[in-house]
Amino acid sequence: MTTTSVSSDIPASYLSNYTSSSSLHSFTRRHSIYGTEDRVVLDIGSLYIKCGFSGESHPRHIVPTCARLERSSGPDGEAFSIDTEPVSLYELDLMAAGDLKPLEEKLKKLLHDIYFRLLLTDPKSRKVIICESPLAPVALKRTIAGLLFQYFQVCSMDISIIHIT
Repeated sequence: MTTTSVSSDIPASYLSNYTSSSSLHSFTRRHSIYGTEDRVVLDIGSLYIKCGFSGESHPRHIVPTCARLERSSGPDGEAFSIDTEPVSLYELDLMAAGDLKPLEEKLKKLLHDIYFRLLLTDPKSRKVIICESPLAPVALKRTIAGLLFQYFQVCSMDISIIHIT
């Protein structure tokens, strides 16, 4: 039986090909199961919006939809206080209210902050996965789809229905 020792005459150039940083980055890493570009994942709930990318194991940010900023001016300058009373983004009887403009404006501001301040990405360049609850109102689903396609001009949107546990 013949064994080969690792310390045998191996040229230094052979090992340098595997240890240089340029060769490690030359391999194309597949970011997610959808291809080389990660998709934006949005889970829009009534109190929180969870957002992140498809290759990650947990959401990058959990954004409360109930935060109301109140601005006050004083001798030390401006101060902002956040009202922490839970106010939901939508109610289940959304169609009974009839007016969807306030919901659309609030969602537009929240999604704009999510894309441009938190995820730091262009919505036109990334596909979107929406995690939706089967109990979400149809008017909310239409509003989200309309905003993403018309205002943010996303190229593709996939809808994944989540469990109710």
